[in-house]
Amino acid sequence: MLLHVGYHKTATTWLQRYIFSNTSDSFGVPCQGLDQVDQLIRPHPLEWDEVATADYFHPRVAEIESKGLVPVLSNEEFSGNPHSGSYQSLENARRLHLIFPEAKVLIVIRRQVDQILSSYKQYVSRGGALSPNWYFERPREYFRVPGFRFGHFEFDQLIRVYLDLFGKDRVMVLPYEWMVQDRDAFLGRIYDFCGADPVTAVDDKRERLSLSASTIMLQRQLNRHFLRDDVNQSAPFSFPSMPYYLRRFDGFLSRFFGTRCDAILRKHVEDRCRGRYVQSNARTIEMTGLPLADLGYELP
Repeated sequence: MLLHVGYHKTATTWLQRYIFSNTSDSFGVPCQGLDQVDQLIRPHPLEWDEVATADYFHPRVAEIESKGLVPVLSNEEFSGNPHSGSYQSLENARRLHLIFPEAKVLIVIRRQVDQILSSYKQYVSRGGALSPNWYFERPREYFRVPGFRFGHFEFDQLIRVYLDLFGKDRVMVLPYEWMVQDRDAFLGRIYDFCGADPVTAVDDKRERLSLSASTIMLQRQLNRHFLRDDVNQSAPFSFPSMPYYLRRFDGFLSRFFGTRCDAILRKHVEDRCRGRYVQSNARTIEMTGLPLADLGYELP
């Protein structure tokens, strides 16, 4: 059994669609994304039923194994959602270990500045209307509803949880940058780790490319009125096709405004991240041995 627990914005959608899917010839999925959420993430800790969840998954996992395939659950929500501060990430890890104690765990990390920038753009694409200032720096008195936390991207914290639960030999951490440099070698490490045959006919298509900052700036204003979603439930109108049309105009807007908006947004993120993850990245290297310095991660 392989548990791919995220993080967000590390090619998880591509992996789920073309590698960890029932259409591949190496892996099998016991249930799809929302069913995984309903069984393992959504239930409140006081209401979650461990026995019922095990009874739901174990026959499905056994059926996949009987076909000679590797069962896999791949869901970036297991690592927690960045828009709500990932407050459920520890509870998710404990539940996964209770149901699948012998599983292997895959965690994919990414340079924090790039990942946070992409996460903010995703937040707006989903319907969010907060400016970067309000999204990243909520007032101290705003504690009743969870929001973004920079601590979500201190990867060593969650890596340590999974190492303690599953053991060092059952947890593999890979940097997203390796996938960008050499996708086949990146996938090869995953196949070797979980004993799966290489997936044939892998699609080269990239999934959910980030919009330019100029389009994000425009969509953020439109979201207040026309895009109702779980990150923005107060919009008076719901026009779910709006992101599709904005994406079609993204090239025009980025050419019209140039790269200035992207540079401003990136600097906004860089200023808030500078020095914040130095010690966390050093601890991640100690636990994993990954050459993060060569990949541009900030270190002492």
